[in-house]
Amino acid sequence: MSGDLRLTFAELGKQLSSWSASVVGAAGSRTLSLSGSSDLGSDLGWKVVDPVTFTVLGSGRTSAGGNMVLPESLMTSATTDYDLYVWGQEDGSATVGLTNRATEPVKMTITGWKVQVPPSYGIEVTGTTMGGLKAYKIGDYTDIVFDHTGALRSVKLETPAGLVSALLAAAGV
Repeated sequence: MSGDLRLTFAELGKQLSSWSASVVGAAGSRTLSLSGSSDLGSDLGWKVVDPVTFTVLGSGRTSAGGNMVLPESLMTSATTDYDLYVWGQEDGSATVGLTNRATEPVKMTITGWKVQVPPSYGIEVTGTTMGGLKAYKIGDYTDIVFDHTGALRSVKLETPAGLVSALLAAAGV
């Protein structure tokens, strides 16, 4: 068998700690410029996925001269938000095993040949690493107002009356 066909397994808990991505080059020869670091080193892997058909349009890696050419002929719409997944990657070898190891992927989008990183909103979960979190719907958002830059200015939370007393009781405990 020829070529470089390997499986890549994501390791739970392994993450990218920093990254940057951009599209460089002119039409017909655009490439993905990636840099960053992760729990597995500084090599990265990537995939571009069509958000409608969930088809992988192209993929590559930064290590060992890996493919960084974007699949322009398949990314035909300048207004589509193509999904870009990036992860830290440690390539396998004949000595350590041919399977590649990867961090959990981070999702971004490519729209009109610009990479858009979703905001983090400053939400982090720290502390206990065992157990689970459970989410409960406590109401609906209404009267949402954004400013001229697209930042959220205000929002109103409407909670049903019956639920208000249960929430107040739980908060008191």
